Amino acid sequence: MLKPPEPRPTRLRMILPMVPCIAGYFFSYFLRNANLATADGISASMSLSTSVMGLLTAAYFLAATFIILPLGFLLDRYGPRVLLTSEFLLSGTAALFFARSETLLELIIWRAVMGIGMSGALITGVTVVAMTIPPHRRATWNGIILAGGGLGIIASGAPTVAFVAEWGWRALFLLAGTACLMVACLALALLPRRSASSIHMRRRKLRDLKEVYRSPLFQRLAPLCSLTLACFFSLSGLWAIPVMRDVGGLSPAEIPPLVFAYSVASFVGLLLAGSLSDYLQRLGASDQAVVVTLATLLIVSQSMLVLGWGAGSYPLWIVIGSLGNIGTLIYPILTRHFDASLLGRAFSAFSLFNFIGTFTIQSSFGMVVEFGQHAMGSDDPTRPYRLALGAMVTLQLAALLWYHARRPRMAAGDLDD
Repeated sequence: MLKPPEPRPTRLRMILPMVPCIAGYFFSYFLRNANLATADGISASMSLSTSVMGLLTAAYFLAATFIILPLGFLLDRYGPRVLLTSEFLLSGTAALFFARSETLLELIIWRAVMGIGMSGALITGVTVVAMTIPPHRRATWNGIILAGGGLGIIASGAPTVAFVAEWGWRALFLLAGTACLMVACLALALLPRRSASSIHMRRRKLRDLKEVYRSPLFQRLAPLCSLTLACFFSLSGLWAIPVMRDVGGLSPAEIPPLVFAYSVASFVGLLLAGSLSDYLQRLGASDQAVVVTLATLLIVSQSMLVLGWGAGSYPLWIVIGSLGNIGTLIYPILTRHFDASLLGRAFSAFSLFNFIGTFTIQSSFGMVVEFGQHAMGSDDPTRPYRLALGAMVTLQLAALLWYHARRPRMAAGDLDD
């Protein structure tokens, strides 16, 4: 007797698993960027210096650096349902304890645990898309999940600034922690199960990871994409407001509207980047050329901050916000370049680059500012920030030069990817 064909998934069965995935990337961005609005309150209540605040904020990414590769193996072993539920339970609990912390050590520990919890939000969401969405719709849903992160950027901007001004930073993290615990229940109820992989497959995945790192395409493009994202995350997560204030000369009342415009531009850029790339490719441009061109424009716009041009203006920050997430275009490039069985390893490998870069830049930015303040005196308070911004731009320029320098070494097949 023939086995009846499996029923096609209904629209509701496809959409429901996406809800906790979108929420996961929303909270991943929200928790990493919340310190942009809470930094002044935390530093005032705990008497923390600029460099210490940079280290505290960057602890989120340092912890994620150590966990992102093991998360890939855990995802293969236990599936997205167990992993995303655990991530939300961990981050929600950490946010609640962060809100009640009384010492710097406690703040750093719980900030790091939040980073561990949310570090796998994107790779988990992409895996759920691959499991539940038909192939011809997967790119669309990947974009929707990324847009959830854009909403997190918006929420962590002006709305959070207003909330913290009224209720304080501790109330914010109490609310965020409670929301994460609620989403954990949704993830447990809505996400699909996956059977455990064998030991043989796990060993194979380890060999696959080496193959990803040895890929000429990955070696060439990952540094540029990861550094542009790392610099953008560093600005969005902590340093944008000090730059607007001390370099742009804005008053406290002028900053929230600009932060909101910057956040909306980031959301729009994240939502439309994939569509723009697809459109330009239909016109004949290669996907790598699109990434490199837009990354170059981002570096040029950040260079204007170094020169002090338009550091308090809407047009410049809107351009930076809209281009800041351009490094995420590496995901569809990796999808086309690597076999489907390698995608989890490729995404984790790139995320590792990204987290290392973000931790280093976000923590070092404050140290460079403090060094500049001591070395340059108080004659021009903008110079220490411009020095730190200049170092940030220099790193991205080096990655851009590395990309072009690696071109002759790539095989013809890689050049076409």
